[in-house]
Amino acid sequence: MKGSLYKFMAGESYHLDALAYNQVYFSKFRELNDPYEGLLHFNEEDVTDELRMALLANGLAEQFSLSLSQGRKKAERLVKKQGEGAMRSLVTRWTRAFFDGYLKYHLEERYVLSLSLQAEVNEFPSPLNNMMMWSHYANGMRGLCVEYDYDLLLRSIERLNNEIQVSTSKYKESSLLKRETSSC
Repeated sequence: MKGSLYKFMAGESYHLDALAYNQVYFSKFRELNDPYEGLLHFNEEDVTDELRMALLANGLAEQFSLSLSQGRKKAERLVKKQGEGAMRSLVTRWTRAFFDGYLKYHLEERYVLSLSLQAEVNEFPSPLNNMMMWSHYANGMRGLCVEYDYDLLLRSIERLNNEIQVSTSKYKESSLLKRETSSC
């Protein structure tokens, strides 16, 4: 991907320090101004008993260091002995515990650098014309906007943080750079 990325900032002292020291700041999902940003929702509505049995077999195999076929037999014995309700309850508890752990990790250990992407080529960058971006992210139009070269920024982040996973994804009209550790 080529092009420019734009970061709107309120112009606080830490923004200016980051510019002075050639740094960017990655926020935790909990620090983002949209309370729904990065949130996940677990919905078990369409989970079938067949899928629950597969999850139970896998879980039992892992828990007791069994092969998958042995885990499947153990799951079948459990359902025969305790019933489908017990199977559903156990799988739901396991799934919720896994999901809660993943959500906690996602909110506390993943970081995001949210930037606006210039979609047009050879035109005045639309992010700079977006009054909502200026008012919302740049302190009511009293802040600043920094332009980054996408490829140079990504290479720099990867080079300086080679022990972490860096990935990019497009979210609506912005580009996200995510990382998985807290040091920048």
